[in-house]
Amino acid sequence: GNCDVPSAYKENMRLARWCKTMRQSYKHIQKGGKPAYHLKASEIAALENVGFRWRILEKERVAIKITSFAERIEHLKEHKSLHGHIQVSHSKNQALSSFCSQIRAARR
Repeated sequence: GNCDVPSAYKENMRLARWCKTMRQSYKHIQKGGKPAYHLKASEIAALENVGFRWRILEKERVAIKITSFAERIEHLKEHKSLHGHIQVSHSKNQALSSFCSQIRAARR
């Protein structure tokens, strides 16, 4: 995996918005402007230590694979066959867990 979350990452829009905010804030800090979020030096270092990139080129954004609904259903079936349930742990599979949460929320 990597930390190259694009701003239009439909599988986890909350994460996408957060990453976008961090990137925009960093850019404003570098230019001496007012950031939306005041990143501390320790936060910048922590993000860089996990491989977070402050810029993602457009061609790289396009290359990031978006998993289809049908693929997620297949992943959910695999999870059920392995574990006997569909309560996907966020810590074990963030993308599939987020998908399940979004589907449950849409049914409410």
